[in-house]
Formats: sequence, structure tokens, C-alpha cells
Amino acid sequence: KRTRESMDAAFNALTDSRDHIVVFPEGTRSLNGEMLPYRRGTFNFAKRTGAPIIPFALDGSGLLMPKGRFTATTGVVRLIVGEPILPEEAATLDPDMLMARCRAFTETALARLRSTPLPV
Repeated sequence: KRTRESMDAAFNALTDSRDHIVVFPEGTRSLNGEMLPYRRGTFNFAKRTGAPIIPFALDGSGLLMPKGRFTATTGVVRLIVGEPILPEEAATLDPDMLMARCRAFTETALARLRSTPLPV
């Protein structure tokens, strides 16, 4: 119920202005840094907003702020941002297809980040 209320507030903010939100479709962080299953509701919400969907991969944040901790330490976080999926295209995809497409991007980009050494 609480999630639904938060999503409704986010939807209203998006439709009332040009605000942007970031949603992590796993719903929570893993303990080991591996991706968890995506939640379908994230993609239902994304389609409902009519906003572009921008897939991304983020690596390193779990070391700076592990699950259960509410303050972050300094360090390196790396990010790869994908091409937007425009609302017209998202409208042609069902939520499962949209979810699979975003997850495939994130898995590939995350593997690329993790195979690239950090600069010294």
C-alpha cells in the first residue's frame, strides 16, 4: 500500500511538471552486488507516465552505501546511460518486453563496467 501511494505521488509529480525520477526496478539492493529480479510494476508505471525511459547501469554504489546503512562513504561510482526509449516506442511494448530490454541493457553495461579497470 505504501509503495502504491509513493508511486501515485511520483506519477502526479511527473504529469504536473517536467520533473524526472530515478527508479531502481529491483526494488531493493542485493547483499552481494548482483542484480536481483526486476519488478514488473516499475515498467507498468513507466508506460503509464508517458515519459521517456532511460536505462542505465550503476556500479560501485553498494560499496559506498551497503544495504542497511543510511550514510555513504567516499569512493568511485561508475555509470553508463543508455539511449532513451521514447514514449511512442514504449507504447508498442508490453511491460515484460520493456523490462527485458532494460534488463538486457543493464546486464551488458554492468559487465562492461566491471571488466574495465578503474583509473589510477
